[in-house]
Amino acid sequence: MKAKIRGTEIYFDVEGAGLVADGNTLREKPVAFAIHGGPGSDHTGLRTGFSPLSDRMQIVYFDHRGSGRSARGDKSKYTLDENVEDMEALRRYLGLGAIISMGTSYGGMVAMAHAIRYPEAVSRLVLIVTAAHSGFIARSREIAVVAALTAMGNAAPQLKVHIQGALNVGVSRTEIVETIMQMAVYAGFPAALNGLGAAREVFAATEAAH
Repeated sequence: MKAKIRGTEIYFDVEGAGLVADGNTLREKPVAFAIHGGPGSDHTGLRTGFSPLSDRMQIVYFDHRGSGRSARGDKSKYTLDENVEDMEALRRYLGLGAIISMGTSYGGMVAMAHAIRYPEAVSRLVLIVTAAHSGFIARSREIAVVAALTAMGNAAPQLKVHIQGALNVGVSRTEIVETIMQMAVYAGFPAALNGLGAAREVFAATEAAH
């Protein structure tokens, strides 16, 4: 399913019933948003771990804009702030009250930023393997952009710019290569190989310049 919100289309899927029998009445289960990491990946990896929770809550999985099954668009809007606003727009689109917000890795940053900006929209905050968000430091931002552009698989010029940017702010070549290789899990080996090719070109140009 896709929600047309904020000038894009956000893919979402729902697991678990919203109403369950409780004696002679129906009881409404709490709703949780499962927020994936990345950037550039999708919600698929969350299902194995989160699916058993659907006995106790209704789970809404979604893909960030430009990721997974959500629509592509203006790359300048592939940001944490946009992800936060998309998440809140999706909550309103679905007509939900306060949600349980469950974020992993980068998704935890989205969850924290959303809870700070919209405290009335969150009943519980569950954070898994993440870090407090106070704005991406330069190294983290460049690593995230390299990962996202690698996963896209068709943005070699922009990827080269951000690989160079990562080097400029102190990201090592090893960290860049590891980041690109990790995207093979989400975007496939061809995308990762293209990313490694772009990295080799940037590394070679850097050596030639010195």
